[in-house]
Amino acid sequence: MHWCMCTYVESVPHVELAAAGDWQLTAEWVVARINELLQPAVTAQLCQPLTLTRVVNAYYVIPTNLVRVAL
Repeated sequence: MHWCMCTYVESVPHVELAAAGDWQLTAEWVVARINELLQPAVTAQLCQPLTLTRVVNAYYVIPTNLVRVAL
């Protein structure tokens, strides 16, 4: 039960997505971490670092009561 994917996904409303800077900051953090992993390939000129233009969609992954009980 602990490893069950008993979750559902809920889309973040676009109004909330546009208003909250946290989504942008989180996405920027993820891109920065990916770029850290890619650094050897960037240095070797095998690829370019990623850039973030904007956050288009975001989703909440919400555990069901089955997961909450198992924890």
